Amino acid sequence: MRRRVMQLCVWLAAAGVLGMPARANAEVFVNPWAGVHFGNDEAQSGLRSFGAAIGNAGGALWGIETNLGYTPGFFDGGDNYELDFMVGFSVGPTLNVQAKRTRPYGIVNFGMIRTHIGSPVAGGEFARSDLGMAIGGGVMHELTDHMAVRADLRYLRSFNSESAANNLNVDVGNLHFWRAAFGVVLH
Repeated sequence: MRRRVMQLCVWLAAAGVLGMPARANAEVFVNPWAGVHFGNDEAQSGLRSFGAAIGNAGGALWGIETNLGYTPGFFDGGDNYELDFMVGFSVGPTLNVQAKRTRPYGIVNFGMIRTHIGSPVAGGEFARSDLGMAIGGGVMHELTDHMAVRADLRYLRSFNSESAANNLNVDVGNLHFWRAAFGVVLH
């Protein structure tokens, strides 16, 4: 009986040690950002984009990210917007610069790009959601243990090549543009 109790205690201790959580190396971050878009002749350029990213770089070479961007008045004139929701990965080393961590990175995201063009005329409203991608890079620099700054440049493009009629006569087939963004990172 004593032997069984001792074996049970050893098994419970082993299970307890093996079941203990490992040291967390994950660094989940939230990055509210504001940006400018350019590189599309039909779009109204300027500081009009904003959004947020949630991700995990974890101090490793690879990271994951979900990004939501919104640009009201994307096309020149009227009630219109561009909305993008992207999920993907980043790759880049974490460097120690003056006792602070800096991470240059490249990023590839896939997701949805939605365009909306409103109209005061009944039935003239246009909305479209297309599969799209974003590719780019940037840098994140740690200011404190829980706050950093981030700047990046991305090229966004929809995969749909067909245009559709709309009240602004804007070609939304193969929608593409560049976005430069800057934001604060909280983790």
